[in-house]
Amino acid sequence: MDSVLTIRNLFFAGVSFVIFYAFRSVLDNRRFKKFARENGCEDPPLFKDKLPWGIDTIYKLITFKGDLLDDWVCKQYYELGATWKGNVLFGDQVINTSDPQNIQTILGVKFKDFEIGEKRHRPIRYLIGNGIFTSDGPTWSHARAIMRPQFMREHISNLEATERHMQNLLKAIPADPTSGWCDEIDLQPLFFRLTMDNATEFLFGTSVDSQLTAMAPATTGDAQTVQTRATLMAAGKSGENYSFGEAFTTAQDYISWSFRFQQFYWLIHLFSTKYRRACQFCHRFADYFIEENFRQHKEKKPEKSNSGETYEKYVLLEALAEETQNRKELREHLLQILLAGRDTTASLLSWTFLLLSRHPHVWARLRKEIIRDFGAGSSADKELLTFHRLKSCTYLQHVLYEALRLYPVIPANHRRATADTVLPVGGGADGTKPVAVRKGQVVAYSVYAMHRRTDIWGDDAAEFRPERWQGRKLDWSFLPFNGGPRICLGQQFALTLASYVVVRILQRFDKIEPVDSSTPIEKFLSLTISPANGVKVRLGLAGRSQ
Repeated sequence: MDSVLTIRNLFFAGVSFVIFYAFRSVLDNRRFKKFARENGCEDPPLFKDKLPWGIDTIYKLITFKGDLLDDWVCKQYYELGATWKGNVLFGDQVINTSDPQNIQTILGVKFKDFEIGEKRHRPIRYLIGNGIFTSDGPTWSHARAIMRPQFMREHISNLEATERHMQNLLKAIPADPTSGWCDEIDLQPLFFRLTMDNATEFLFGTSVDSQLTAMAPATTGDAQTVQTRATLMAAGKSGENYSFGEAFTTAQDYISWSFRFQQFYWLIHLFSTKYRRACQFCHRFADYFIEENFRQHKEKKPEKSNSGETYEKYVLLEALAEETQNRKELREHLLQILLAGRDTTASLLSWTFLLLSRHPHVWARLRKEIIRDFGAGSSADKELLTFHRLKSCTYLQHVLYEALRLYPVIPANHRRATADTVLPVGGGADGTKPVAVRKGQVVAYSVYAMHRRTDIWGDDAAEFRPERWQGRKLDWSFLPFNGGPRICLGQQFALTLASYVVVRILQRFDKIEPVDSSTPIEKFLSLTISPANGVKVRLGLAGRSQ
């Protein structure tokens, strides 16, 4: 009898819950429709799925084999307009937009109405924890306040360490002294090693020297010894024999798949031992340098520049340790900045040189202006390579902007509404009416699609033409580094490093040839986008190539 009563009670409790939930949903829908009417809002176009809850769309997204950005994302914007709605799992509707006004509203005008949200936090948090890229509210404000002073101009304008890593990259591109040409080479892994080496020196005070290791594994020296101790310690604790760069790349590849699985991101975490061990390796590696920093407690020794002058080397870890003694917090700050600092700049450099190899007239003009402004690369010319002069080389900046326009390293992003709010355009038959956004609703924005809109950039929007930037002002239609209060703190750090690398390579080589210019450009989509087939070129030594 008791069991019958228990089942009956559970049944009535379940029915009551369903009735309550349905009643609350009705009231909530009425309230939201009233809010939309009062603000003159209309719905944007709806992408219609064939199966309930967007199941078919999610399946296609996971199994898609073509160019996800061009053949999927841009195609939907082309067919539905700059703002539209689509279903995701369990009936949620995501608003998608490539409209500069809407993106400005989300990131700037109504910044407080939107947050990153747990859908982006959770898949990436196991690797890099809580910090500037994976938090909202007070936690984000605290992380931002700590990090902002570290990217002041005086901290990123010293290029002595960058030159050392640049020399290692140039050694990895040997040219035949007779012909003046180098054999076929893939520049992309060289760029990823350079940005890793430069970033780890900035963060830890010691570079991982991945470029030297790749060229000669037996390379020794104080920096290499420290790196080796950290690597051995991390490998022993994690159970995997990686290099730090390999572990970091492995973890990011798994995270990119986690985002595709959306709510079921935890499947990747649960079943992938390799992913967990890669993350653990990265944690242990960073922890080694953090402990070294606390253990030393001695005055920093001044560094010597190439000209023999001494200067004080800036190390991000040392600066952060003055703000917090929490080891875990320090590790999370460091890994978050490394995630942004390595891949984004390496991807920008890869796209830039891939495009230059296929547009020799742009290479020729750029090299002419570089030689005019910075010389041919002699020891005396190195004094010309300063932060200010790099930034003022107009055509160089236009080339980088154009590469970022065509291939923004973060092609898409999203925000979650923290309150009922309104986007200024996108609703109605003509797309000019406001769009109401419900509290908790996700708004996805595609920088990639916006950067290729012909109504903004002209009929040649898909073409690489740096000259389009002549006289053009930066606005919300160009967003490679995000915008508003969450604009990328490392923007100038990335552009300065990219500018420096471009100048030094074009000083050394006067010709570039793509290995196969007829091959269509394909994209590898991880947390950033990079050329799927690398940057395979031949370079001609200045003054010798014919």
